[in-house]
Amino acid sequence: MRLYIPITPYVKKYLAATYGPDPYPVSHQGPTTDLFLQFKYMALNAGTVVKEPGTPKYPHVQITFDDPDLISLHPSLEPLIKSGVFFQHAFYLNMRRFIEGQELLAKEKGLNRAEWNRQQAVKSFLDLFGITEEELSLESAYRHLQRKLSDDQVFFFQKLTKIHEFRPSDNQMFRLGRIVRPNRPTIAFDCYSRSKEDIIIKEHRIPPKLVRANNWQDYAHTAMEVINDFLIKGYSVK
Repeated sequence: MRLYIPITPYVKKYLAATYGPDPYPVSHQGPTTDLFLQFKYMALNAGTVVKEPGTPKYPHVQITFDDPDLISLHPSLEPLIKSGVFFQHAFYLNMRRFIEGQELLAKEKGLNRAEWNRQQAVKSFLDLFGITEEELSLESAYRHLQRKLSDDQVFFFQKLTKIHEFRPSDNQMFRLGRIVRPNRPTIAFDCYSRSKEDIIIKEHRIPPKLVRANNWQDYAHTAMEVINDFLIKGYSVK
């Protein structure tokens, strides 16, 4: 199946530098495996909230895919595909991963904020793909990144509070989150339980559909950040 997707000029540069010229085969094998996983993740999670655009103002790229699950989902995915959200999402997701990698490297080298910061990392990412200030300003890219990180934190704060009933307390006995059972990834953490009146090992299971699509790492990373923040602040669970 062959589809045409509108993209912005800076995303077109990113795709050409990363995967070469289109068409891009969205396949579970080969150099575009990450596109396949991201597309499948959006197919499973995106709903019908995307509005179809009017007259396209951006160039199009072609994608092809033969995965039976994606083909069967095609009619419901059409608004998502025509909106151009998919490649835009892939661009910002990879920018975020690049910056997180740079952040870890900066910490390992002991760099302070005067020597390294996220805005510098965003500029490095844009420079890497030759994206100009006219195509995507540094301020706009940085603002999008900060908004996405903030949105993720708020979402997981609300979700985890509801699931585990985190409440403020004076608890100082805890063990930070870690991944257990790699075949069925789960976040385990030690925390005081108000109902048990003791320290327990609590588990937060990663959604199976993300595990099946092998696209669970970002979810786990953000969820563990929020859980650890709860623990460090002395929160307890039910």
